Amino acid sequence: MRRKSISQESVTVYPGDDVTLPCQAADYPIGVVEWSRADLEKEYVLLYRDGRLDPTHQHPDFKDRVELVDRELKGGDVSLILKGVNSLEAGIYECRVVPAHSNRLFLDNKPIRTIRLQVTVLGE
Repeated sequence: MRRKSISQESVTVYPGDDVTLPCQAADYPIGVVEWSRADLEKEYVLLYRDGRLDPTHQHPDFKDRVELVDRELKGGDVSLILKGVNSLEAGIYECRVVPAHSNRLFLDNKPIRTIRLQVTVLGE
């Protein structure tokens, strides 16, 4: 198995690896989880609401390749699993959460976690 190095704000993987981007929300009922990347504009990496993944505006490169570590969101774990990473997916990922029963309609709140994903070529 190839080595992965993880720091608090940066994750480095090799092309083809699966990676978990950690994000921890408070342990309260969560209504919406959004993982996004600024360069995707209006499309997102993953959107989870109403107890299921919502693919409506998901960027096509991420369809069927991302999931939450725990769909029940136990303990506030909203970490993202990205399967088969490629070099085009390097960038800044943002994790946002809206509590259940919140009157927020949009995910306009600040991210609770920002992670830089770096994809390195073997030998670098």
